[in-house]
Amino acid sequence: MTGKGRATADEGLALRVAELLDGVVGDDVIGCYLHGSAVLGGMRPASDLDVLAVTRRSLDDERRRELTRGLLGMSGIGGGLRPVELMVAVRRDVARDSPAQHDAAEHGTAEHGTAEHEAAEDEAGEKEAAQSGADDGGVTRSGSDRRDTASRQFPPVVDYLYGEWLREWYEAGYVPGPEPMPDLVLAVASALAGDRTLVGPPPAEVLAPVPHADVIRASLAGLDEALSGVDTDTRNVVLTVARVWATVETGEIVPKDEAAAWAAQRLPEEYRAVTEHARELYLGSEYADEVWPAQVLARVHGCVERMAAAARAGSGTTQDT
Repeated sequence: MTGKGRATADEGLALRVAELLDGVVGDDVIGCYLHGSAVLGGMRPASDLDVLAVTRRSLDDERRRELTRGLLGMSGIGGGLRPVELMVAVRRDVARDSPAQHDAAEHGTAEHGTAEHEAAEDEAGEKEAAQSGADDGGVTRSGSDRRDTASRQFPPVVDYLYGEWLREWYEAGYVPGPEPMPDLVLAVASALAGDRTLVGPPPAEVLAPVPHADVIRASLAGLDEALSGVDTDTRNVVLTVARVWATVETGEIVPKDEAAAWAAQRLPEEYRAVTEHARELYLGSEYADEVWPAQVLARVHGCVERMAAAARAGSGTTQDT
């Protein structure tokens, strides 16, 4: 498939995911947004199509099953298919106004006495939050906005997650439920920066700006899990750890190929071939075509451990924190 044809197919797949959400969740969907590779440098041969949906309330089990059945039929790896990752978050966990205001809205009461007063505050807060998000790509370094995510729990809770790596679980009957997920922080920041709406208002009108400290914290939270998969998911682990390091040092979430190039410039010469090869694979091949030369593969463990240590040192953390 040509690059143009693949791009058209990806757009069609994104719309199919949005249509599935509309058919299953209906009016409870507030907004649906692209994030990840689709908004950070563009889709590559093995990239997931990453979608974030915000809903008014938690999904019931039947809706979870329907979403999973639908996604199993449209997501895949190889054969011209594209893997889909869908996160669904309840608005109280990711939206700009406070959880208390959401609870009040659900029960028809106003936090400050009258619905009119709350609406006026919401309008003012929307302008402030939208400006805060626009100023720093959805990431606020001060975390001072009264409606930002700084006051929310960490890690935040994702209400539903579909990822192709769990296909065997879904086919065996697993129903994804709410769970703490640091990656939700990164998805929100990416959706805000990318500003690609599938359904609903623009992301800056729905999602809270993400404090810089939360981006760093969320990036580091997945390091140990990533490192544990280096022998079975080598390309992704190298790229993921490189991006964590780049995020800690620069404060920006960059495309994986840019993170690999950034890391290669800072690694000892013995490890540069590892990130450079992972970058080449990312840009030009699907997983089935992934091949690692023996002399490069032998340096992978040392490379990712070096990058992980540098990321932790740059953030002021250690492996035990």
